[in-house]
Amino acid sequence: MDASAWLPHFNAQYYEGDWSGIALRSPGGSVALYPDPNPSQPYAATEHLIASPRLRAALDRFDCALSSVRVLRLGPGARVREHRDYQIGLEFGEVRLHVPLETSPEAEFVIDGAPLIAAAGECWYVDVTKPHRVANRGSRARLHLVIDCVVDPWLRDLLDDAAARLTFARLQMLVERDSAICAELWNQTDHAAFVQRAVQLAGEHGLSLRAQDIEAAMADGRRRWHDAQCG
Repeated sequence: MDASAWLPHFNAQYYEGDWSGIALRSPGGSVALYPDPNPSQPYAATEHLIASPRLRAALDRFDCALSSVRVLRLGPGARVREHRDYQIGLEFGEVRLHVPLETSPEAEFVIDGAPLIAAAGECWYVDVTKPHRVANRGSRARLHLVIDCVVDPWLRDLLDDAAARLTFARLQMLVERDSAICAELWNQTDHAAFVQRAVQLAGEHGLSLRAQDIEAAMADGRRRWHDAQCG
């Protein structure tokens, strides 16, 4: 995109260095980075999105209504101070997703005191109502596609599935660290009993998993193994 398309973030008190962006969807298709919402002007593609078929194809994968969409750039050495965003989250019917386009290990995103490790091309739901800060200690710009989505059944199912996968991964780490539990599950030959014990173990460690979550994770593991062997 043309260098002149990048507009600085309006809240200069929040950041130091280059924090700028390009609007892809906005009220009335305005190219302003943060135009005021206007009920008479529904969200629409800007000229920048119309000129970018790859970004349009990426957004077409979201089977839910989209409101604001931007590409945000944090330049080398820039940082965004800790802050919260309001009126956006599951309880408000709209959530914010981040897709790193260009990033590096030196680009730090900390939310609610924990680092968010997001690789290029991954899609993450970020609860921006919690305190968060960003810093780019690298030598090249960090670019994120930031998508505000209206919560509907499709999106809620997607988020629930992602949460279950993350929780199962945490259970896996707990099992791998405990040789006794690992051996117990390994020697369990009854499928239903295995699933029941896995759910029980998750609960004992403060993790919420259902039997169908365990089944889905096991099926996904088998599919990945098959793809690796037959790919």
